[in-house]
Amino acid sequence: MLGRVHSWFQKQFQNLIDMRFLMILVFFSTTTAWSQDLETHQWKERVLILKGGSEDYELVEKQFNQIRKFEKELLERKLVLYKCVAAKCTYYDFKEKPRFFKIEKPITIFSLELIGLDGGKKFESKTIENAKTIFDLIDSMPMRRSEAKRTKND
Repeated sequence: MLGRVHSWFQKQFQNLIDMRFLMILVFFSTTTAWSQDLETHQWKERVLILKGGSEDYELVEKQFNQIRKFEKELLERKLVLYKCVAAKCTYYDFKEKPRFFKIEKPITIFSLELIGLDGGKKFESKTIENAKTIFDLIDSMPMRRSEAKRTKND
């Protein structure tokens, strides 16, 4: 009898683990394409993501136009940019021509996100931000201060 109870609990536990694995797999499969792109930048570049739904096109463009005027500052801070409206994205590194691609899950809400060199989210806003605000935030980060110090000494 004890053996059957143990076997039943073991089976239930395995089913629970299988279900959790399935849930995790489903979650990561929806974000894999996006995160794989971001992983290529880790420890090389900071990433600024401007995104919104199709109704947010003007907001995304206004934010993009405000930031892209500062190409020199973007390059100095190793900052690349993804601009996405709904399912259409454009990647800018400000060195080569922009690259276009599509994402599986369309974006529906406007936001601006800053991802640091370490791959962590450093800032997020649901409103248009001044380029100076973004640059000041980056310049306050320890890695950026270290970069600026090295550049100054060279």
